[in-house]
Amino acid sequence: MKVDIHDYEKRLHYFLNKLNNLDKANREDILKFVRYLSAEGISTGRIAKYIYSLINIVRILNKPLRDASKEDIVDLVSKIETNKEWSDFTKHDHKVILRKFYKWLRNSEDYPPEVKWIKAPRKKNYEKLQGKILTLEEVEKLANCADNPRDKAFVLVLFESGCRIGEFLPLKKSDITFDSFGIKFVVNGKTGTRELRIIKYQKEFKEWLEVHPLKNKDDFFVWVSLGDKNRFELMSYGNVRKLLLDLKKKAGINKPVNPHAFRHASVTYFSKYLPDSLLKKKFGWVRDTDMLAIYEHLDGKDLDEALLKLHGLKQEEIKESKQLDKKVCPRCGHENNILSQFCSKCSMPLDLKTVIELDETRRKLDEFMLEMLKRIAEKYPSIKKDFKQLVKEKGLEELFTSYK
Repeated sequence: MKVDIHDYEKRLHYFLNKLNNLDKANREDILKFVRYLSAEGISTGRIAKYIYSLINIVRILNKPLRDASKEDIVDLVSKIETNKEWSDFTKHDHKVILRKFYKWLRNSEDYPPEVKWIKAPRKKNYEKLQGKILTLEEVEKLANCADNPRDKAFVLVLFESGCRIGEFLPLKKSDITFDSFGIKFVVNGKTGTRELRIIKYQKEFKEWLEVHPLKNKDDFFVWVSLGDKNRFELMSYGNVRKLLLDLKKKAGINKPVNPHAFRHASVTYFSKYLPDSLLKKKFGWVRDTDMLAIYEHLDGKDLDEALLKLHGLKQEEIKESKQLDKKVCPRCGHENNILSQFCSKCSMPLDLKTVIELDETRRKLDEFMLEMLKRIAEKYPSIKKDFKQLVKEKGLEELFTSYK
């Protein structure tokens, strides 16, 4: 069951109660629309947002939604656009919700005339992110200000994983596996489940798991509260925000340090090393996403620096060159040549791309071996019974679900 870290159920009930302040016609229409959204499979959080937007729209419109003309809607959208208290994202949502509501209200296959003209493209506010994304050094500075292993691991693993906070916070022990390359865990996000790997900060992650107060239980939430209130229960979203704000103050960092800031930082960092196909897989984006364009835009200076360096027009700083002339193995600490893909001492892969490629090779090899075993069993009936018994004894039934 998915954990509701944002208290969407509570927010939904809050906004449903707010509908009692509206006139009867608007209240009835919005409640019918809510039932339609629920039947459509819209999430609780999204339904709460729809109600919030429609309450604001009704207050501006000041008449029953069902009676509004195109002229009324033009005036309404003008007031939405000129509202100085709302962000571009809030204005965008209000317009999108307005169009969807009237499409439902008029029982139309297409948007009806009163809202069809409304344009609601998502604005890509590159300039608002420019200069506000955390660097690797700032992330590590925040982590080093932590008072305990939990806080340090939380910051570093949130960054390396690049997870949305709704995926990351409900992580449980049963989601985690260990192998020779580091730590892997499965998250359930907006686009389904995906497996992520921690290499760079596996040591800090393990140190927290080793002292976790519930480590002797069969299963538990990884990120639990350590205070007297709700002790050892799943951290709330409010707990996380307070933790990050406290670390921001200690570290003296002036950039945004909210949970999503670490996802921005992670995408920016890994986009320098991974191709688009792997970035989409790592960050849980659909294939046709336009999210990468935002980070490519922000990282435009890299192209300029590369061209200057190519033509000998820019001298690299000594500090930067020292950082780039070696790769430190996250397992044994050995310093390797910057061009090395594997540690020369313990054979640990030294970059995420290499690990992902090895994982993919292993997966294909496993599939091949499973298929080969099935075919051998089918070809030699005398061992088929023994084969099925061995599968059962080893608890491998899930791997052979299609084998009868």
